[in-house]
Amino acid sequence: MADHVGKSCDTIYSDDTKYTADSVEKNPTKNVFACATYQLVQKEKSLTGLDDGDNQTYSENSTRIGSIRLYNIEHHDDSEEQKKNGKSVERTCHNIRLTGVVNSSGILDMKWSANGDFLFTANSNGGLSRYLYDKSGDLLLQESFVIDESLICMSLDVIERRDSMQSNLLLSSFTSGMLAVVDVCTSTVTEKWKGHDYDAWIVAKDVWSQNVIYSGGDDSKFKTWDMRMIDAPVHTSKAHSMGVCSIESSKTREHVLLSGSYDEHVLVWDTRNRKIPVCDIETGGGVWRLKWHPESENIFLAACMHDGFKIFKTCDFSSFVSTHSYKEHQSLAYGCAWITFNDNIGDINNSLVATCSFYDNLLKVWRPLNLGN
Repeated sequence: MADHVGKSCDTIYSDDTKYTADSVEKNPTKNVFACATYQLVQKEKSLTGLDDGDNQTYSENSTRIGSIRLYNIEHHDDSEEQKKNGKSVERTCHNIRLTGVVNSSGILDMKWSANGDFLFTANSNGGLSRYLYDKSGDLLLQESFVIDESLICMSLDVIERRDSMQSNLLLSSFTSGMLAVVDVCTSTVTEKWKGHDYDAWIVAKDVWSQNVIYSGGDDSKFKTWDMRMIDAPVHTSKAHSMGVCSIESSKTREHVLLSGSYDEHVLVWDTRNRKIPVCDIETGGGVWRLKWHPESENIFLAACMHDGFKIFKTCDFSSFVSTHSYKEHQSLAYGCAWITFNDNIGDINNSLVATCSFYDNLLKVWRPLNLGN
């Protein structure tokens, strides 16, 4: 169980996303982040009564729409100027602005390529899309293709070639429990198989191995797969008591993996021994997304659905403490991302967090104070 210290969080930006918001991703090489939305629209058709002329309405052919909202974030250090003026204010100032909105089908998940040139989306029409982030700062649709229009694509991840920054394969999961691998270069499905009995909420790569992937589903199972032989999982864990929604491999510490579930627990795993988790963390809410801090191996961020967004920290990986809790959203906490800056590498106290929530259509950017202390 994680104790809660309760350090402060300062909101620095808030925006109405118009549609329900569910995913936030920071561009890894540029001071840009994207927020994805998903909206179920009920189409109403009018019927006229035969005798009394009264009108009746019923829902027909509901459709799912969405958008990508692109934000630019500028920052500057004005500490010297502040000192001269005798002011006691934050050392780093930020200017965040919405730079564009791209309409699409509903989006459930998205990922940037490692070089920041492409954004990939998991779509409600059962497909995937690829957008180019061009030099003018616009997102341009390069390609969109449907794998199964009867399904919803719930999540995706990008496997990059180690010898280049080019995206090679996309992993995707679907409401039927299907998992699929797509070749980005040819836009072809190279593999698809039944991964889970019910909705496959999440699929994720192991960042330390190009052959190992993980998946989680509404069947409460957390599975490990080897892409060279996907006829059966390498390992299946039933450590979670409810659906597994989030899986996150650490980019800074090998063999460390997180899994999050509707059961309001985050489990920390050593991938060399998947029989039992290293640590079990109670979160207070179902865990939809998990994000390791990009520069610190012992800090992660969790979207805890009915209990807001929380930051957890550890010293030795045997236990975690909840250091920050952000509850300025009034609806389901879904999307979250760390925002760091290339010129502040090594100073995690300058980290920001972008979060979004579903029914209240809100995006917020906030600063967790004293993150590294």
